Amino acid sequence: MADLSDVLTALVAQIVSAVYPNGTSSASESGAPTYVYPGMPVATTLDADMMAMFNAIQAGNGPTAGRVHVSVYTGNVEQNQTRSLDGWQNIGTANSGVQSTAKEIRRVKRQFIITVYAPTPALRDISGALIDVALCSLRNLPLGDGSAAQIYYGTTVLDDMPSKEYMFQRKGLYFVEYGTFITEEATLVKEVVANVDGGYDPANVIKQVTVGSIT
Repeated sequence: MADLSDVLTALVAQIVSAVYPNGTSSASESGAPTYVYPGMPVATTLDADMMAMFNAIQAGNGPTAGRVHVSVYTGNVEQNQTRSLDGWQNIGTANSGVQSTAKEIRRVKRQFIITVYAPTPALRDISGALIDVALCSLRNLPLGDGSAAQIYYGTTVLDDMPSKEYMFQRKGLYFVEYGTFITEEATLVKEVVANVDGGYDPANVIKQVTVGSIT
């Protein structure tokens, strides 16, 4: 059943794919090493990434020699949505006569914030645009439980006042609508057969009655 952690994990995976379309062993699309973290920025991690930005600029190596830090975390805005499923639905593929079924028990639209920290405004905007295009292009956001969520763009906030570590920020606010499901395993009824034994059957016609078949 999907919860906030599943959505965070899915968003991080999509962001990493957008920044590193050829895999993390290749160069990023922005040209700078980019680190993506689920949850609110941790001081020690953020400080280390900011220091790498600062050192790169101070050494004259250019901003792409530093780092881009991306944090993905939840906002305080959540709206309850109408549940879309009234009953149990089959999911996945039946295996050995057993079918997984799921029932949606609640649905919410939750705010998520994606913050990019970069050593220059240009690198910040490149990274932010890569992420925004990737998320806004998604028809469905696949979650770990096999369900899918929908992403809605909220707004973008820029911070052009750098800190002493030459840090520029861009916050992207998005809403993700997702359901929480309970699942059960159900045995498929392939065929129901009723044999007629005894009784009066002079023509000896009725041997078995097939009631139905479900695939």
